[in-house]
Amino acid sequence: MSEPERPAAEVRGAYLALNGTAMNTLGFPQQGSAVTVHSPIGRDADQILEEIAAAEKVDIVGTLPWQCAARLMEITARRQLAGERVIQPSDVRYFTPARNRITIYRNADTLGTLVQRWIAGVSGVRNWLRPLRATDPVTGHLLYEFNDVYLDCLIHTWADGKHQVTAFNQLPRMKTIPNDSETPETTLLITRMPEDQVRLFGVYLDSLAAEARPLVSREMLCRLDTSETDPAPEGAEFRPLISTLAPYDSLRPPHTVVPVTVVVILAPTAHGMSVILKRRARWNSREDFDTLSLISERILEEDFPGSMSNPLNPDIDRAMDELWMRAGSPTTFEIPTSAFLRAAQRELFMSCGLDIPDSRLKLHGTCLLDREGENSYLGFYVYSVQLNRSAEFDELAHALVWNPDLEIVRVRELYSDEYRPRLNRLLRRRDSWLQREVFNNVPKRPAGQGERIS
Repeated sequence: MSEPERPAAEVRGAYLALNGTAMNTLGFPQQGSAVTVHSPIGRDADQILEEIAAAEKVDIVGTLPWQCAARLMEITARRQLAGERVIQPSDVRYFTPARNRITIYRNADTLGTLVQRWIAGVSGVRNWLRPLRATDPVTGHLLYEFNDVYLDCLIHTWADGKHQVTAFNQLPRMKTIPNDSETPETTLLITRMPEDQVRLFGVYLDSLAAEARPLVSREMLCRLDTSETDPAPEGAEFRPLISTLAPYDSLRPPHTVVPVTVVVILAPTAHGMSVILKRRARWNSREDFDTLSLISERILEEDFPGSMSNPLNPDIDRAMDELWMRAGSPTTFEIPTSAFLRAAQRELFMSCGLDIPDSRLKLHGTCLLDREGENSYLGFYVYSVQLNRSAEFDELAHALVWNPDLEIVRVRELYSDEYRPRLNRLLRRRDSWLQREVFNNVPKRPAGQGERIS
């Protein structure tokens, strides 16, 4: 596997997901009016999002719904191709609840709804704007955190000499819906703010900007373990010895190891056990396009135990010292397994829309791969999870609807001539170990069932 992917557009397909009905033509919303938008987003909401994508300045307060981020990514890409104006990252500010305020709502073994919304908002904003500037990390000026819990979303735009504010509110999810109801599980309410309230909001926004602090995402980096003279056996190759922190998506120093959590998603089907892979493309990955990969995620500082409840110092050296102290001043400073589990849960939600308890994730081992042509490495913690399938809730069906870039491949066919050329680095270079340690005990397909699953 090469550069582990951020979910640059896992939310891109999410708005297709929830069996929404097409909304009626209601006309463009006027001041103070509201329109209920069922997922997927309809034409009236699209008109508002077009304004946001083309605005001169944008301020977002709260948590941006994943539906909006998905459509903003698509609208922005289309406008770029057409040579039309699009908002620049430097002209956007995203104000969201502070990480340490959100983390207290995390469930004991899962993310929970509030954390899901917060993650989807931060990731959605970053992924919407990051492709516009591929070499410079989008941090600091883009993301800000404030000391309160506000999970709705207000978007202020400035364009053609006019200020406007639009509220995007997600109604609570319902576990059960009548069979004859056309209302989807998630409903989005969109309201245009009247002009007199827009002026009041502008005063509030100035105060918020003065008090908010930059929300800087930093990823963990490791150093090579040179304590052993003999090569480590396959599956026990990577020891996550902490080296430093680095701004999200920045260039890494030579001879460093990027720690990555990887999840092998398995699903029982009528044709036997299958593995769910991601089709890597320019909207969901940085490189290795047109290959199939397992889902993966880098380790961020907020994955480290205690870092969210008491934020780390903005200075990297001081932050490292704080992490070391919180870990009990160990002689050997390593990333704990719990950090890899948290990153795995975050990526399972972003890629599949699933909130998987950490107790269902099975650790199989670690792998260390060099990145061809570079003096850097990728260190993997490899987990697996088997999806639950029942009449009450089919996790496989949910994942496939949530993310259209997922593909089902039967385990027994994964390394066939049809699929092997499309597999990415980790799947190809650790094929024997993966087959022996991860895939060898899964049930074989029933006899006589040879149809392809698509």
